[in-house]
Amino acid sequence: MGEPVVLPTTGSVHQTAIERHASAILNGPLITGLVFLASAIPGSSSAVRHKNIVLLQKGVTVRLADATDIIQRVNTHTLHRDLVACGSPKYVITTVAERFYHGRCSSTVPGSGILVWRLDKMIVIAL
Repeated sequence: MGEPVVLPTTGSVHQTAIERHASAILNGPLITGLVFLASAIPGSSSAVRHKNIVLLQKGVTVRLADATDIIQRVNTHTLHRDLVACGSPKYVITTVAERFYHGRCSSTVPGSGILVWRLDKMIVIAL
């Protein structure tokens, strides 16, 4: 197994550190996509850019509207109340804990699901 992956939760987030942690997580056989989102939406909605919200995405493409929706719903603890869009499929949240959500795909894709972790400085989504 190796050592557990410790994600950066304090201080500034550097792209190389995020990519290193993403690579370590993606080496697992069950993870097909990984997204790192900022935990807060910076500035006004007119100034929000995709690169300020989506810090890293591998194996999946997340639209800005989906990313901001996930951030807002995680911060208000309402992610489980409606379907979650991340990439093309939508997910139904089935498990809610203090700092993470788990869900299954609402389409016919067998065995696919979503994990959403709320960290101090970012939100991590594994598909």
